[in-house]
Amino acid sequence: MPENLEYLNNQFEQMENAFIDARAALAMRHPTWGAQDARLTMFNKCVNVTRSVHLGVVFMIHHLRKPGWWAENAKYGATKATVQQACDEFNMFLRISFIQGLFFAVESSFRLFVRALDPTACSAGCDDFKNIYEWLLSRLNLQRHRPLLDLVRNVRNVMHNNGLFFPKSGVNATATYKGQTYAFQIGKPNDFVTWRFILDLLPDIQVLLTDIVEASETVAVATIPEPT
Repeated sequence: MPENLEYLNNQFEQMENAFIDARAALAMRHPTWGAQDARLTMFNKCVNVTRSVHLGVVFMIHHLRKPGWWAENAKYGATKATVQQACDEFNMFLRISFIQGLFFAVESSFRLFVRALDPTACSAGCDDFKNIYEWLLSRLNLQRHRPLLDLVRNVRNVMHNNGLFFPKSGVNATATYKGQTYAFQIGKPNDFVTWRFILDLLPDIQVLLTDIVEASETVAVATIPEPT
């Protein structure tokens, strides 16, 4: 079970609203950006991921952890132990889905920004994500956000391999963020990737995304369409 379902419920509600408010503020400051401009739809994608996982948390609170729900909906019922196991597995599913979904939302948008700023850069925006964000941060003079993206990228790689670290480089890695060094060792899980750890990063991620789209070069592009 998650360490505190009520905590998760409150945090996801706040973060969902924060992404919504950030998008609304951007739309107000930049009225020429259309609803399908990637500088706005990036926040839509983050809202969709956050809301979907939030619904999963609500389902756990009101149904999945309650024996009565299992008695009504499970063919063979469930013991206390099997309910606990199902909740633990669903919790892990939600955590992996959130990390992957948020990462995909950010990565897909960053590739659009690179192409908008320079259609030839980073193999036309098709290069490895590390090269994508390093180029983008350098171009926009936002290198201060690189430690956050280095950390998030390695966390995502762990989730991509079912909780174990197996990078293409085949070597161990570390990421230092806000004075804390995180170790990523080949074939080993990262126990520090808890809900609290992930949620503590979200406000910083929102600041990063806002800084990217509010950078003068990004703002100067007339339109950055979101593929549909």
